[in-house]
Amino acid sequence: MHITKNVCASTLGTLLATKGESKDSLKSCMDLEQMGVRPELHPITLEDGTKKLPVASWTLSKGEKEKLLSFFDELKVPNGYCANLKRLVNMRDLKLNISGMKAHDYHVMMTQLLSVALRGILPDKMCDPIIKLCSFFNAISQKVIDVHTLDKLQTDIVHTLCRLEMHFPPTFFDILVHLLVHLVDQIKALGPMFLHQMYPFERLMSIFRKYVKNRFRPEGCMVQG
Repeated sequence: MHITKNVCASTLGTLLATKGESKDSLKSCMDLEQMGVRPELHPITLEDGTKKLPVASWTLSKGEKEKLLSFFDELKVPNGYCANLKRLVNMRDLKLNISGMKAHDYHVMMTQLLSVALRGILPDKMCDPIIKLCSFFNAISQKVIDVHTLDKLQTDIVHTLCRLEMHFPPTFFDILVHLLVHLVDQIKALGPMFLHQMYPFERLMSIFRKYVKNRFRPEGCMVQG
């Protein structure tokens, strides 16, 4: 579940150019220029000598950011489905408070919402692999998984990551993104993902924390409660 959280945070941060969450930065582009790779991502030098980020295939215009964030701002979901995402949206500054989301909110975002929100915003070469990535997370999160489809899921996620590498900056592909290629093997060894996720235990601990009245004896308070 932490893989889903970090991949979703990196994707949203890069698309929205969120400070501290985006994997694209001026320093990373200068490194690419120094190494002589990915010329389309090299920084642009202005007349005064300063440098700025180039317009990449995932760069969203102001109107596209408004369209994406308005989807979450107007979204209504059943009670208990996920957090109220509207309170995380800042339409004035066109920002999404990614750090305010919990792990389950990232899960819902990656498996259900992001693929719908991105339709018609990004070009097909960027939108299609991101939707494929969301479909992979949705497929491995099901309670019933056909064992005959696991090999195809493994092939699809490798192909999807290769397509993302053609466009996203190399800094996007950290160790957590690499771990996606091992999730299918984990399902083969341990069964469906929902059997070994931590969501039920975290919800139980949130109930136990409410019983703590004396922080010097938290365990005793939980037992008494």
